[in-house]
Amino acid sequence: MGRGWITSAGLIAGCSSWPRWSASDEAPALSPTEADGAFTWGEPLSENEGANDDSGAIAATLSSGNTVLGVGELETIGWCSASRGPACENAPPEGCTIPFGDPRGVYAGDVDTWALDIAGDGPLTLCARAELEPGSSGGEAVFDLLLVPLDGGCPLDPTIGAGEDPLGYSIGPDADGWSAPVEAGTTVAVLLAGALAISGSVDETFPYRVGFAVVPTAPDGGITHCPLLPGETSEGTE
Repeated sequence: MGRGWITSAGLIAGCSSWPRWSASDEAPALSPTEADGAFTWGEPLSENEGANDDSGAIAATLSSGNTVLGVGELETIGWCSASRGPACENAPPEGCTIPFGDPRGVYAGDVDTWALDIAGDGPLTLCARAELEPGSSGGEAVFDLLLVPLDGGCPLDPTIGAGEDPLGYSIGPDADGWSAPVEAGTTVAVLLAGALAISGSVDETFPYRVGFAVVPTAPDGGITHCPLLPGETSEGTE
């Protein structure tokens, strides 16, 4: 695909529990029996569903206990530093002034972006987790999974994580992700792009899975746990 959007509807949590993880290094993953509450991942949504172009998106709605699972492919990867070049094409969405992504450079390869409407009551946490499979010739790559605030549907600079880098910057190739506070009634975007080939070629096609969930924020400074991807355990994907 090109630089496009995945459009979907939220998938309501059911009666099965999945293992949970936390972005905190001090918090171990929880087994299904240890995890409070239930999450069910529905059938994955293909990247080709819905309006999949630069003109806009039909936003998925996520409320507390909601999940969305997506699958797709990154056809070529790479990122160009603005200071070290070469220049890459990375056009802003129609009617916007800046493109999605890290403002320190532009992506040379495929970029997939989701717009998520956040609904619910009380303090909420958005969970995002992705897994990049080996490329079409067996290569491996690290990826960016960035949280991008929106202003009138147009992207702002990505949310900063620990240090100076954006949250979700240069992670993988194994399944990885983050959690971040979000406000009900807002719309945020999450970007997925391959940043760097650690083996193989940047011209390979890399299949992926990505999952989103909204959970209540743990009270009193507690640890908020997020669901792992289907088939994933604390030791890796089955």
